[in-house]
Amino acid sequence: MAGVASTKRTELTLQGLTKEVGALSRNFGFGLEDIAHVVIPGYLKRHYKIDMGEFERKFFEVNGKLVEINLFAEGRIKKEKITIFREDVELVASYQR
Repeated sequence: MAGVASTKRTELTLQGLTKEVGALSRNFGFGLEDIAHVVIPGYLKRHYKIDMGEFERKFFEVNGKLVEINLFAEGRIKKEKITIFREDVELVASYQR
């Protein structure tokens, strides 16, 4: 019986640890997005001559599933219209559960 109780405690500890690591990962990811909002437009302008609007979060339906694009903006290189985006697969998967 002691082995069963020990196994159950280990499972509960692992579940708690999994939640904590997931929360840390999400918080770190959002921090990087905040930095990207500020840094990427200037970087693209200096290095690639891209003029762009501000990043925003958008949702698109793809094959019947909702996909979140964390960083989405439209811009131009010379007169050509372009789209700039970053998509986070981990977050998309969490919305599908």
